[in-house]
Amino acid sequence: MVKLGYVLLLIFGTIFAIILLAGSITIGKLVFPRHHLPTPSNYTVELHKALMFFDAQRSGRLPGKNNVSQKGDSGLDDGQSKSSSIIKISSGGYYYVGDAIKFNFPTSFAMTTFSWSAIEYSAKYEADGKLAHVKDIIKWGTDYFHKTFDFTPRSIDRIVLQVGDGDTSGGLSPNDRYCWTRPRTSILIVPLPSGSNVL
Repeated sequence: MVKLGYVLLLIFGTIFAIILLAGSITIGKLVFPRHHLPTPSNYTVELHKALMFFDAQRSGRLPGKNNVSQKGDSGLDDGQSKSSSIIKISSGGYYYVGDAIKFNFPTSFAMTTFSWSAIEYSAKYEADGKLAHVKDIIKWGTDYFHKTFDFTPRSIDRIVLQVGDGDTSGGLSPNDRYCWTRPRTSILIVPLPSGSNVL
């Protein structure tokens, strides 16, 4: 036979725990209010702007269906300068922040993050009708990366890190932050033992 004191302790303990839990939840909601998220239509507008940014930063021979009508082909001679005779094909990819320089590390980070978002949120991109556009942006970036290294089936010998020169010190070399008119230099790692000579 169970003792009456034990049963009462169990009942009152359970009631006390429920009241404590409900009070904690109520206090938590008062102290930490939920943030109001923008309506889905605002997400769609912002997604369109983000995709338009990538379209505007494209380099190379643009596809027939270009979403930025005022932008034409650019950087078709990238990597063709005399000082970058090792890898001749550096056309394509994305410019960095609207100037005429292509940095591969920031672009690879952007493509990786964008690819991850396409995996995680593909249903949302699909619902907005943007999944094909997102995949096209990722493909444009990754196709460029395939052209930036010289490789054989057994090794990678050279890799392009940057196209263009952003030196703003006023030296004699042309500054690609302002000028897009000449074949630009590809900055290489030669040879590529471990990539440690990048830093």
